[in-house]
Amino acid sequence: QATARKLATKGWLSWAGAGSGTAFSFINDFDGGTGTNTLDYSGFAGAIAVNLQTGSATGTSSITNFNDFVGNATPGSNSLTGQNIANTWDITADNAGTINPLGTPVTFAGFGSLQGGTLVDEFDIADGVSLAGTVAGN
Repeated sequence: QATARKLATKGWLSWAGAGSGTAFSFINDFDGGTGTNTLDYSGFAGAIAVNLQTGSATGTSSITNFNDFVGNATPGSNSLTGQNIANTWDITADNAGTINPLGTPVTFAGFGSLQGGTLVDEFDIADGVSLAGTVAGN
């Protein structure tokens, strides 16, 4: 039987499950605050979807103020959607790169499917680099 508790955090936090089949579902909003803040799914099993347009991410109610996203070992199942602004996506490694490197950068790794916003998006993919999923933009 699960018990719901309010959890206040400051600084570094980690959750560990009790073996296979453990799942975490967060019903709270996650706010990264100021500075560089990472949402890390490296230990998560299953598809991950992060949407910077809506502020949604797998396992959360909402996210704000995160600028670094780490997927898991199945990047072909993971998707990252950019904000509704003119985005420049620099894909510098397999399933990894930076959105808007000259503005307010967002870095990511482990996301094979990339979706732009409603404005013009530019996808610059380095030589020899690949994505495990799809690319869609305006």
